[in-house]
Amino acid sequence: MILYLVAFVSYLFLFAISPELLKKIAVAFFVFTFFVVAIPFLNSESNNYNAYCTFLTFIVFMSFLVTQNKFKLDINVIYLFWFLLSVLVNYPILEFKINYQNYIFPITTLSLYLLFISFGNYNIIRYFFKLIIVMVIIQSILGTMQSFFGFPIFPNVTNIFEGNRNYLAFIFPSISSLVQQGTGTFEHFNELGGLLSLTVPIIFGWWFYNKSKTRLAILLISSLGLITTFSRGALLGSIVGISFMLILNSNKKVMNKIVFISAFALIFIAWKYISDYYSMTQNLSIRYDTWTFAWQYASEHPLELIWGYGIYFFHNNILGLQDTITNLHSGQLQILLELGIIGITLFLSSFIATIKKAIKEKHPVSITFVSGIIGFFIHQLFDNSLFSYIATIYFIFIAIVQLSLTNEDIQNLFSKKGTN
Repeated sequence: MILYLVAFVSYLFLFAISPELLKKIAVAFFVFTFFVVAIPFLNSESNNYNAYCTFLTFIVFMSFLVTQNKFKLDINVIYLFWFLLSVLVNYPILEFKINYQNYIFPITTLSLYLLFISFGNYNIIRYFFKLIIVMVIIQSILGTMQSFFGFPIFPNVTNIFEGNRNYLAFIFPSISSLVQQGTGTFEHFNELGGLLSLTVPIIFGWWFYNKSKTRLAILLISSLGLITTFSRGALLGSIVGISFMLILNSNKKVMNKIVFISAFALIFIAWKYISDYYSMTQNLSIRYDTWTFAWQYASEHPLELIWGYGIYFFHNNILGLQDTITNLHSGQLQILLELGIIGITLFLSSFIATIKKAIKEKHPVSITFVSGIIGFFIHQLFDNSLFSYIATIYFIFIAIVQLSLTNEDIQNLFSKKGTN
């Protein structure tokens, strides 16, 4: 009790002295949680730092809301409230102590998104962006080392995965197809792949608009981290995101057509290798069987599809039967089935509106962050991280795009005097 009182008094003191510092503390604490599991002495099994992060970000946001009386309501806020409502319905507040883990993502994401969209400024966005760059560098280095050398392996994280995933082996048969897949400090390589599909296109744009050697080195490190996850969806998402950026930066319609034709020609030429690759790894067919099984179940009760079956319904109650995998492995399908037509309509409307805004503005910051948003969206067609902390970063990036017109300072984010 005394400890909580000291913490509360310290919080009031910090808020009185420097409210901006509290924003940075909340953001830093959020990014720090990605590394907690890898630090044994923090006892992350018995101390849920994600819950502490949720509480802190919520309190920081509420403090700003009460003192500055400013609140932005948009489609992302409505979507996240709908998500939280689904949690409340399926995991009632009376069972909060048992199921509080389910509340962590929507409350943290709501708090941080609203903190950025309502009270964001150039300094906090630049600070957040720097933290993300540092995190991506560390995760990429860890993933690369795990893939090449098999270490470090963290006691609270699952073992490194091995699979017939080596891209080059399907072009050069003499190379072994069996590889170790980097996970960083995550439990699964797809989680690291999700993070990098979201950030590699953005780091590419960060370098593209200011071609410094430091930024190029960071781009190479993060790209290697992406490759050594051997996440096909992450690689595809990054390529699509970067292609989107390059096309928007081309003012010549002829050049755009050449890019599209070249892309289709490349896919046509490489199709044999792509089909052989997926046939050998077999993951796509397993996913397809799972999607079909889940959709058939859901279509038997079409009315429930309007509001959804509730979060994690299929993972907890349906999947794992009839030779299906235990996760839907499609974030968009998971939203449709578990948050319903209402949920998927809100989510897709947000995604489309953000892309339209970037296309209309044609500003480097908007285009770059939307390329990462697209990369993650593509990756999520084959994975299930839209209900995780990586999706929180996705929504913060959307907030940054939304702020790009109203906050002129953000326009300097990629300049030489900005983040270096």
